[in-house]
Amino acid sequence: MKKIVSKIFNKLDEKKNYELEGDVFQSFFIHHPNAVLMIDVQGNIKQANLATTNLFGYPNKELVGSYTNFLVKNTDEVTKRFQDTMDGTPQKFNSQVRHKGGSIVEVNIVTIPLTTEGQTVGVCSIVRNITEEKKLQNKFETIKYSLKQTQTAAKVGSWEYDLQTKESYWSQVVYEIFGIDIPSGNKPQISIMKIIHPDDREVYEKQLLETKATGQSYSIEYRIMKPNGQVAIVNEQADVLFNEAGNKSRLIGTIYDVTEQRNAEQELAQKEKDTKLVYESLDLGIWSYDVATNAIVYCSTGVETILDIPIEEFLSGNIRWRDLVHESDLPSFDATQERIHFGKSVEHEYRVVLPNGETKWLLDQTTPALDDVGEVLRINGVITDITALKELLHKVEMIAKEDFLTGLPNRRALEEELETLIIDARSTSEKFAVVFLDMDRFKYINDTLGHTIGDKVVQEIADRLNEYKEAGHFVSRVGGDEFILIFRHIQERDELHDIAQHLLEKVRHQFVVDEFELVLSCCIGVTVFPVDGEDKATLMKNADVAMYRAKELGKNDYQIFTQNMNVKVYQQYTLERDMRKALTNGELTVFYQAKVKPRNNLLVGAEALIRWEHPTWGMVSPGEFIPIAEETGLIHEMGDFVIEMVCKQIREWLDDDVPVVPVSVNISPFRFLRKGLVSTVKKLLKTYDIPGDLLEFEITESSLFHNEELVLRSIKELRELGIKIALDDFGTGYSSMTRLKGLDLDVLKIDRSFIKDVEECKKSAIILDSLLLIGKGLNIDVVVEGVETQQQLQLLKQKGCEIIQGYIFSKPIPASDFTPMLVKKKITPNDDRKEVVNSERRKFLRIDLDPHLESDMTVVEINGKRVDLGKMLVAMENIGLGGSCFLSHIQLPVRPDLILRIGTEINGEKIEYPGKIVWKQEAADNYYYYGVEFLIDENEREKLSKLLNRVMLQLKQTLVIPNSRTIDESVWTFLKKVKES
Repeated sequence: MKKIVSKIFNKLDEKKNYELEGDVFQSFFIHHPNAVLMIDVQGNIKQANLATTNLFGYPNKELVGSYTNFLVKNTDEVTKRFQDTMDGTPQKFNSQVRHKGGSIVEVNIVTIPLTTEGQTVGVCSIVRNITEEKKLQNKFETIKYSLKQTQTAAKVGSWEYDLQTKESYWSQVVYEIFGIDIPSGNKPQISIMKIIHPDDREVYEKQLLETKATGQSYSIEYRIMKPNGQVAIVNEQADVLFNEAGNKSRLIGTIYDVTEQRNAEQELAQKEKDTKLVYESLDLGIWSYDVATNAIVYCSTGVETILDIPIEEFLSGNIRWRDLVHESDLPSFDATQERIHFGKSVEHEYRVVLPNGETKWLLDQTTPALDDVGEVLRINGVITDITALKELLHKVEMIAKEDFLTGLPNRRALEEELETLIIDARSTSEKFAVVFLDMDRFKYINDTLGHTIGDKVVQEIADRLNEYKEAGHFVSRVGGDEFILIFRHIQERDELHDIAQHLLEKVRHQFVVDEFELVLSCCIGVTVFPVDGEDKATLMKNADVAMYRAKELGKNDYQIFTQNMNVKVYQQYTLERDMRKALTNGELTVFYQAKVKPRNNLLVGAEALIRWEHPTWGMVSPGEFIPIAEETGLIHEMGDFVIEMVCKQIREWLDDDVPVVPVSVNISPFRFLRKGLVSTVKKLLKTYDIPGDLLEFEITESSLFHNEELVLRSIKELRELGIKIALDDFGTGYSSMTRLKGLDLDVLKIDRSFIKDVEECKKSAIILDSLLLIGKGLNIDVVVEGVETQQQLQLLKQKGCEIIQGYIFSKPIPASDFTPMLVKKKITPNDDRKEVVNSERRKFLRIDLDPHLESDMTVVEINGKRVDLGKMLVAMENIGLGGSCFLSHIQLPVRPDLILRIGTEINGEKIEYPGKIVWKQEAADNYYYYGVEFLIDENEREKLSKLLNRVMLQLKQTLVIPNSRTIDESVWTFLKKVKES
C-alpha cells in the first residue's frame, strides 16, 4: 500500500479523479462511507473520494489548495495536528467544515501518516460528519438537565397502592407519562398491567409479588404502551409501608419517563462502536478505565499488539495493569495515578514486564473524564511502545556519560551519581566522601614526553583507581589529569586520612610507560556530605578548594576541607583560572624597588617586580601568583614580559634624560630549560637600543639543579652582553658555599630571613657577618634584602654593608613614582612598617582591643555576585560604630563592591555585620591590616552602640573584656597558625 501511495503522489497530475492503482486501495478509497482526502506534505489536497462531495457539497475539482481553506475555526490547532502526523504520530480530533451551501458541519478527523521507505510522503485524512451526533449529544445533555430539574422541583410522577383495598392513586404526572386523561375522582380506571408492554409484564409481576412477600423496596425499568400506540420506557421505584400492627399496608413509589435518555444512550453506544473501529485501525493502544467499578472497560487491539496479552485478560480483571509495571517504576507510577484521580491529564513513561519476561517501555498519555461536579468518572489513555527509542537514548546516554580515554564515568555521570547519593543519604542520614585527585606536574609530562605518553599515564592512573571501583566506590575522570572518587558509608572523619593516604601511595607507585620510568605524585582534596556541603555544587567546589590548599602547601599531599581554608583557596583558584587572561588583557605591570648605599643614601640600582592588577582581587603580589605561573607553565611568558617592560622603561628614561641605574630582573629556573633566553635578550637590547650593563639578572641556586651545564653556558653568554648576574636568596640553599667557586657572579643578595631577627638573635648576626665577609672576600657586591627598621639600618651600616634594599627606603612602586627618585638620586630612610590610621577620618570613635579578638570573616559578594566561601579566622584590632580593623594573611582588594561579613563574641554577645574594605595596610611578614566600614542601618547601629558603651565601662574597671573570643597568644603567632591550618 505504501508503494501505491507513493505512486499516487508521484503521478497525481497524470491521473484522472479516483484513478488509483491497486484494487484494494481503490475500493477503500472510493467506497469508504466517510470523506477521505489525500494531502501532500505541504498541506495541499491532492485527491478526495465521492463521500467528500456527498457530505460537504464540494465537487472534486473545487477541493484544491490547502486543507485549512475549508476549516471554520481552530486552524492553528489543526495545523499542529497535521505536523504531528507528518512526524509519524496518527491524530484524532474534532473540528468544523463549512458546507458549500454555507452551513457549518461538525466533523471528526482522523489523520494517518503515509510513509514509503521510512519517509512520510503525505497524510490520509478520514473526515466523518458528526453533526447529528453532536445534536444528539446536546439533546442528551438537555434531557439530563431536564431530569435533574424535574427531580429538584419534585416533578416526578408519584403513586400509591393500598394492599388491603386494592385501590390505587396516581399523580397528574403519572397520567401524563402514561398518556391517559385524569378520570373523575382521580382514581385509575385501568390496571397498570394493561399499560405495561406484554414482554415486560411477567418481570414486573414477579417483582411486585416478591415485594409484597418480603416487604423490600424495588427499582425496576420497563416499557409501557400508550393509547396512541407509542412505546415508552419508564423507571419505577417503590417502598413498602407498614401499619401499626406491623403488617404491610401500602406501596408508595415514583415513576418517570426515561425513553429519550435510553434512546440517546443506545445511539451513543452505537457511535462508540463506530469510534472503536477507527481506534482499532491505529498503531496505538487505547484503553479506558471505569472508576466506579474499578475495572478496565475497554482496550483496543493496539494494546494486545503492544503487550502481546489478550484483551480479555484486562477486561476480565485477570491481569491488573499496575501488576505489569516494573518494580522500580511503581513509586512514580503510583504518584502519577494520584494526579490523574485529582482530575489532571498526564503524560508519563514507565516500564512494564510482560508474562514472557520481556520488558518494554511505554509512553502513556492519560486523560480523566469528569462529571458536572469535577469528580473523575473514567480514565482514558493511549499507550505507545517506545522501547526502541529508549534503547537508542540509553546508548547515546552511556556514550555521553563515559570518558573517551579511560572508560570511566565523566563529569556528567559524576553529577548524576552525586544527586542520587544526596537524596539517598538524606533519608538514611549516612555520610559519604567526595575525593578530588589532581596529578602534580602532569603538564610537564605532556610538554616533555608528548601527549601520547600523557594519555597512557592517565590510562594507567585510571587502571589503578579501578581497584576502588571494584570495591564498590565511584571513580570518575573529570578533566585532563583530574579524578573524583566517592567513598560511601563514612563513619568517622579519621577514615578520610586513611583513604587519602592510600590514594597517595597508590599513585606514587612507579609507572613504566613505553620504556619511560616515571614516579608521579598527586594532591588530594576531601569533603564529606553533609558536613562540608549539602548539594553537589558545594561538595565539588569545596573538594576543589581543599585540593588547591594541598597544592599550596606542596606536592604529594592531601587536605580535608575546613571552612578556614575557603577564602584563601578560592582566591588561589580564581587566580589560576584568570592568569592566562592577565597576559592578554594587559593586567600585568612592573614595579620598581630601590637599592640604596646606606652610607650616603644614594640610589644605585633597582629591582623589577611583576605585579598583577586582578579585576577582582586588586593588586596581587608575586608571592601569590608566581608559584601558579610555574605550575601552569606561564612563568616563561611572564619572565619575558618583565624583561621587555624593563627594557622599554629604561629606553623611556634615557629618552627623557632621567639618570638611569641598573635594573635587576628575576629569572625563573625553568626559563633556562627553555630555548631562546639569550637570543630573546639580544633581540630586546637591540630593539630598545640599551646597553647590557643596565640590566642585572637574578637567579637562584635551584636553577643549577636541573641542568647545570646549560645554565652556566647561558650565564656566560649573558655576561658577554654586559648583563650582571646576581645570586638571589644567598645562604638559604644547601650547598651555596661550594657553588660559589664555580659561578662567575657579580652580586650576592642576602635573604631577608637573616636580617629579620638580627637585632635579637646572636646566631643570625654571626651568619650575617660571615655572608658579608664572603662577598667582600670574593670582590662581589652584596645586597641585603628586607631592611625595614631604623635599628636594622644602623646595624648594617656598622657592619659595612654596601647596598640595602627594603621598606626602610622604599616599597616596590610604579615606574611613574620611581622616576622622581631617579631624578633626586637620594632617598631618605623612613620606618614605614605600619602607618597609623588618622582618627580624624573616622566618623565614630573606636575601641582598641588589646588583646585582639578572634573573629570570623567571609566574603559574601563580589562585583554584585553572591558567593559562598565559608568563614576563616582573623584578628580584630578595634571596633566602633562605623566599622572595625582586623589583621589577616589573606590579601583582599580595597573596592566598594566586595562585601564581607565579620563577626565575633564580645562581652557575652555575638555580633556579625556586613561591611566593605575602605583601606588596607601591609604589616610584617606578608600580613595585612584592613579597615572595614560597616553597612548597617540605624537600628543595628543603636544596638551596637549600647554594647560598646558596656564594653567601655568594663574596660575602665578591669582592662579586660570578659566572655569574649580573646586571643590569648601573640597575634602574630595566632595569624601564623591560621595561615598554616
